Amino acid sequence: MPSLPHLFPDVGEGVQEVEPVYVVSADNNEEIAQAVSPVEVESSEDENRIRINVTGTRTPRPIQITPANVTVIEVEDIDQQQIFNLNDLIRYEPGISVQNNLQFGSQGFNIRGIDGNRVLIQVDGIRLPPAFQSGSESVVGQGFNVGRDYFDLEILRTAEIIRGPASTLYGSDALGGAVSYFTLDPSSLLDAAGADSSTVLSSNFDSENSGFVNTIVQAGRFGDLDALVAYTRRDSSEGSNLGDDQDNSRNNILGRFVYRLSDESSLDFTAEYFGNRSDTTTSEENLPLISSSTTGFTEQIDTERSRFSLAYKYENEERASFLNFGQARVYFQDAETTENNERTFLPFDFRTMQLGSPAVRISENSFTDRVFGGDIQLRSDFDWGESEHQLTYGVDVSNTFNARPRDRTQTDLATGTQTQTAIPDNFPTKDFPDSNTFRIGVYLQDEIEIPRARLSIIPGLRYDYYALNVSSDEDFERNGAVAAEFNDGALSPNLALVYQPTDELSLYGRYSRGFRAPLYNEVNSGFTNQIFGYRTLPNPELDAETSNSFELGLRGEYPQIAFGLTGFYNRYDDFIDFQLVDTEQLNGRPFSVFQNVNIDNAETYGLEANAEYRFSTEPHGFSLLGAFAWTVGNNLTSDEPLSRVDPIEAVVGLRYRAPEEKWGAELVTTLVGKARGEGFEAEAGQDPFVPSGFSVFDLIGYYRLNPDITFNLGLFNLLDNNYVQYSDVRFLDANESLFEQRRNRFEQAGFNVSAGVSWRF
Repeated sequence: MPSLPHLFPDVGEGVQEVEPVYVVSADNNEEIAQAVSPVEVESSEDENRIRINVTGTRTPRPIQITPANVTVIEVEDIDQQQIFNLNDLIRYEPGISVQNNLQFGSQGFNIRGIDGNRVLIQVDGIRLPPAFQSGSESVVGQGFNVGRDYFDLEILRTAEIIRGPASTLYGSDALGGAVSYFTLDPSSLLDAAGADSSTVLSSNFDSENSGFVNTIVQAGRFGDLDALVAYTRRDSSEGSNLGDDQDNSRNNILGRFVYRLSDESSLDFTAEYFGNRSDTTTSEENLPLISSSTTGFTEQIDTERSRFSLAYKYENEERASFLNFGQARVYFQDAETTENNERTFLPFDFRTMQLGSPAVRISENSFTDRVFGGDIQLRSDFDWGESEHQLTYGVDVSNTFNARPRDRTQTDLATGTQTQTAIPDNFPTKDFPDSNTFRIGVYLQDEIEIPRARLSIIPGLRYDYYALNVSSDEDFERNGAVAAEFNDGALSPNLALVYQPTDELSLYGRYSRGFRAPLYNEVNSGFTNQIFGYRTLPNPELDAETSNSFELGLRGEYPQIAFGLTGFYNRYDDFIDFQLVDTEQLNGRPFSVFQNVNIDNAETYGLEANAEYRFSTEPHGFSLLGAFAWTVGNNLTSDEPLSRVDPIEAVVGLRYRAPEEKWGAELVTTLVGKARGEGFEAEAGQDPFVPSGFSVFDLIGYYRLNPDITFNLGLFNLLDNNYVQYSDVRFLDANESLFEQRRNRFEQAGFNVSAGVSWRF
């Protein structure tokens, strides 16, 4: 989707074929998109080309008749919008946000007030590692919060974001929505180039962090083999408001090899490596944010992910037998985040209540997520009476290993004495026991089309089984925690209706049941912090989260205006939340006890809208665009607002496209209100910070020197406004003595510029 919801697709001329759209469902693959066999569409310059998504139903389906609110972001948007990170990806998508952690980067997506591991993120159908948070956000704020930034957007071909539950199609973790990344495909790149070889070079600069991004993509066709290799290098420094010295670097390599066994079948092998490093030296001014006794702090954070997949794919639209599409795939993915830091400080002796001699701590922390799995997806097309059916069915199986070892050595700089018994822990330790999570899901969906009634009926059903097995050891148990195992299963039904009273107008309604089993760290969190005086304990009594969700939508697509309106209501049972549950005496001190617990009832509801008006029926010229999202969330048990729900937001813009897309520009305004903070639950003496609303103006544009060379430019925050994103600062305590200093570090960049060039040959 271009910057702002570009509801009008690309426009063709005369009678044309719709090009195969290589947009994939998260559990599908690129070749599925070719299920949209070239369809002749009579169109003139003022008529629209069909736009296809797959995430909404796991099969290729026009957006206009998809029974869900799905956002599609394509490779051209990455260049034209100057998208460098996840925040940029959803910059103009009201109702979706990304929380940023100053140490560990993007924490994942918030969709309609549901965030964290309730939103599924996957690459080419493979689940990315979950977010991991150590400790209580309200206590430690910016603690060890391993995020979900394991993917480089430079190899993105298409991203689809489905708003709202998608458990029937994708299982646990899709309670709040699903984000699907689809990587570059050699066949589509070569077909677009009309040659057996294609090269793409691009270079981009971002003034916000003095960042450079350089990418080379090479694709080639060798008989029945299509191959692609892509390499991206990123280098940047600290943001303007961080105040520390930071160097960031990233390498990403993608290899894809598609071998055509026949006109209907192929083998697809994909290999990817992602490696990101961040080196930070905390400035003297910011050392008090760590602790008043800290005199120096440096850290290095490395995030690595590698994956390999092999898939057999079969596609035959005209086959008279029951099977028209099939895919069988196996995959392996290994991801690890490591943190190595060195801190010099004056240790505090709780026995004498005095500062000791200078010491240095060297810490080594890591988080591992390693998954091996496979899936089979089949599709059968058939007619029954006056109805046409696309029956999609399959099974997903995976086993994931997770580990969280931590080690530390403390050295007294005066005596040279070393110890691993260093407050707040006795080392080595683990925040949860080594865990293996087995998942299996079986699903069935039937897309029933009744042409005479202009009606689509789409029922679906999925069964998920989830089993957590742990290997507890001394490193975990020395914190006084006892590990527990967990298993559960659930049925997730879905029913959607789409009605088209006219060719231009469609209405849809959807009911879906969501399910999310608690993760290893939610069941078995075990941590004791002697400094802040709190503990986290396992909770073997946790129940899986469930939801009942209802959605109504209206879409219109006319020669000069296109629009969409969606209303939704979600009711959650046994919502899992990290809360203060008790206070106990430990070593003569009161300790707060935190635990993941089930909230009996929670709800979210709201409205989403978008529209585009073109001043002319020609494909070029001026157009007005707008998008809006309003969400309300409540903890129905305590009768309080859910603090994770983003404030009301609107985006409006004026766009111009020159004839033949020679150049284009957009002036975009983002308007954000204030979150419902008056009722947030606060601990004693705390005042949850709720920032004021703000507005931001951006100007973005592109110029095509020729069909192969394009220049892109973005001027962001034109008025140089000072503001913070609510999602970044919602955990801050306004009563804290260092509140202003913490808040300032989250200020968004003032006026900044990004520019890039791409060359295809």
